Amino acid sequence: MTGGRPILEGVPADGGHATRTLRRGPDGLLYLSVGSSCNACIEDHPWRAAIIRFDEDRPPEIFASGLRNTVGFDWRPDTGELYGVDNGRDNLGDDVPDDEVNLIEEGGHYGWPFVHGAGVADPGLHGQMPADLSTRDQAHGLGAHVAPLSIRFLRSETGTALVAEHGSWNRSEKAGYRIVKLAFAAGAIAEEVFLDGCEVAGEVICRPVDILEAEDGAIFVSDDYAGAIYRISRTR
Repeated sequence: MTGGRPILEGVPADGGHATRTLRRGPDGLLYLSVGSSCNACIEDHPWRAAIIRFDEDRPPEIFASGLRNTVGFDWRPDTGELYGVDNGRDNLGDDVPDDEVNLIEEGGHYGWPFVHGAGVADPGLHGQMPADLSTRDQAHGLGAHVAPLSIRFLRSETGTALVAEHGSWNRSEKAGYRIVKLAFAAGAIAEEVFLDGCEVAGEVICRPVDILEAEDGAIFVSDDYAGAIYRISRTR
């Protein structure tokens, strides 16, 4: 790249969960999600399993932590609240713990690696949880191992978000491989299937990753399995 320069240095690059999600928030600041280096461990680097907030003229700070791998996050337009989807830990069984939808607030800790999903204590690390640590509960459970990679609030439908579930890799029966619709109302979240058919009887043909909404309300979905982008529009 010609003329480029780094605006943030020191982002950890070792270990697992190598992808990074960078978005500019409604406040004009940059938010960077950094996944954990492991399945479940106590990290050495404070930026791991966290969302960092910074800007060119503002030093980086930890906005929220205890987020194992929040690849996708977005701001709800009608309230300004930040929600993220977190990939839960592995090796606790087919159905435990939930992959999470979290209301991410400044200073909040969301449990990892001590507590997962709907209050599931980590079998190896819960006993090392600091006595003064207060953790936030998930706002909604998506089910185990569905691997949510994005959440996108629709501008055309107030209080509605779409979540792309990339799909499981270590479950005896596959889960995910679809897009779900979340309706936010009266302090609750209702879930329904928005798009499925990416996996049928164990055969996978697509794996959704990210979601964008066009000005005309059409939905674009990226698929890193088929190497495709799909356009979904309303029928008249």
